[in-house]
Amino acid sequence: MSFFSLLIGAILIGTAVIVYIAIGNAGPEGIDGLPSGMDPEKVVRIVQYGVSGLVGGLGALFFLGGLKGLATNAKQRKLAARLMRTGLDAEGTVTFVDKNWAIKVNQRPIYSIVEYTYQDSSGTEHTRRVDKLNSELVIRKQIQVGSKIPVKYAPEDPSKSVMVLQ
Repeated sequence: MSFFSLLIGAILIGTAVIVYIAIGNAGPEGIDGLPSGMDPEKVVRIVQYGVSGLVGGLGALFFLGGLKGLATNAKQRKLAARLMRTGLDAEGTVTFVDKNWAIKVNQRPIYSIVEYTYQDSSGTEHTRRVDKLNSELVIRKQIQVGSKIPVKYAPEDPSKSVMVLQ
């Protein structure tokens, strides 16, 4: 999703630049029906800045949102890789499984939602919910409520964990 936000943002910013140039090159010729006392050049500038500013602003919002999403995803991938190398082993119990209907391809969800609980070495129970787990993996690994799954958690912060499903 982050990549698409970046792409849409870049397209909107590019469109804003094109609109700005196109309106600026069109000039005030051919503007009829303005109330007396209104300067046609001023009207062109207001439209030029307003339209290109609105489209460019939307583009900037999408672009910044995409960058934030990419940064968050990179941070999560880095944490997961570190936990796979250095995390402590635990056994998790799946407490919830459902399709994630928010993201569909060909009217079918491609992700599942899986929630599981596990205990750290001190006996404290933790819960984690994963909203974007590949649905094919869930089916292939037969993950369902009550299933036992291997988990690795961070020794310095046992609330951070990752499922070991390879």
